Amino acid sequence: MPPNPVRRECFMGVHRDRLASSRAQGRFIEGVKTALQEMGRSVPDPSKVSPTIVGAKPLSLAAPSAMEEAFGYRGKLRFVAFGYCPRTRRFGHSDGGDDIPTDSGVWLQFLNHPFVAAHISKTQYPTLFGEFRTKRVPSLDEIMTGKAARIKNSEHFHDLLLDRKTRQLYVCQRDQLILFFSLLEAGENSASRVFIDDLRMSPGDEDYKLPPAPELVGQLFACLDNCLKSLLPKANPNLR
Repeated sequence: MPPNPVRRECFMGVHRDRLASSRAQGRFIEGVKTALQEMGRSVPDPSKVSPTIVGAKPLSLAAPSAMEEAFGYRGKLRFVAFGYCPRTRRFGHSDGGDDIPTDSGVWLQFLNHPFVAAHISKTQYPTLFGEFRTKRVPSLDEIMTGKAARIKNSEHFHDLLLDRKTRQLYVCQRDQLILFFSLLEAGENSASRVFIDDLRMSPGDEDYKLPPAPELVGQLFACLDNCLKSLLPKANPNLR
């Protein structure tokens, strides 16, 4: 049976889009490396890059175990960020590829937990909660050239960045996050990616549409409850 020309054209079109996406990412990473070299700085070893190098703010809040799995991340990379995509306004995660959408229910429940709310407030980081004050979304070019900061009524989009090795959490602006992930992939051993539903992601995240296991969600909030209880003053047995 001869190949279906429509199906073949569709396949070739998807292949071209994926190839273009990979090439664009490669050009962007090369641009970051060139910019650093022009400033007289060497490209840092990806294994030694810290989020603070791009201005991310470390939080005095250790990430509970299985937190990332409870938010739907199934990849294996060291760094993963959680937040709302400025373009789609959907909650999701990213470890340097595309924003992978997932359900926001557990995320908002996490942010509103009293223990977490003491470190992350909606007033300070409204976009972390999915609240946006402007309809104008800066383009990637505007972010990287610094023009985004000069756009009228623009705002900073924030993500929560997790170092899965140290369990350290950071609040990171979206432009800082883009630069940070580019520095991680600027070395020779860049992360491998797969394309699922035209989304560029890490192996292991292919089943992103499946909800996280209920036991992982329960484990997350049990850990937060225990952390909160540890801060409460203990009753004095001598008091009647």
